[in-house]
Amino acid sequence: MNRKGFTLMELLLVVAVLAIVAAAAAPTFFGGAKDAMNEARKSSFMSAYQNTISGANMLVAVAASQGKTIVAGELKFTDSSSGTEKKLADYVPVAARQFNIIDDTTTRAFTAKMGANNTVVVSYGTANGSDEPTNTTDINVTTTVDAALTAAWKALNTTTYAQP
Repeated sequence: MNRKGFTLMELLLVVAVLAIVAAAAAPTFFGGAKDAMNEARKSSFMSAYQNTISGANMLVAVAASQGKTIVAGELKFTDSSSGTEKKLADYVPVAARQFNIIDDTTTRAFTAKMGANNTVVVSYGTANGSDEPTNTTDINVTTTVDAALTAAWKALNTTTYAQP
């Protein structure tokens, strides 16, 4: 008898072997997407932080150029030329200070205030569409990325792959 082709049993065996190989390899390919998404979130976090620091430094510089001193508390001053109150949102809008965390449903935003000894204290809270976030938590940072900022990122992203 001259037989051409494969039997149903042979085809099922090949499909089963390919399914096992695919199941073993899938986490390697799809795990990378999760890491890439986390890196994108971390980049957004760092960008929002840098925008906040830049805006705070600009606000303090403009106040200093007008001979104003910003006391501890909210980061604001009254502009000498226009008589209007200037605050962080005038120099960097809250949209440029927003970032998302792992759950994708909570948008947070950074803000800044004057601390003791003319230092800028950065905080983050829930972005609510207004000029500043609500329910803020302070991060004791300097104007450079330091251990406190890294710790804040880790605290917000508690999953094992969320390491800055």
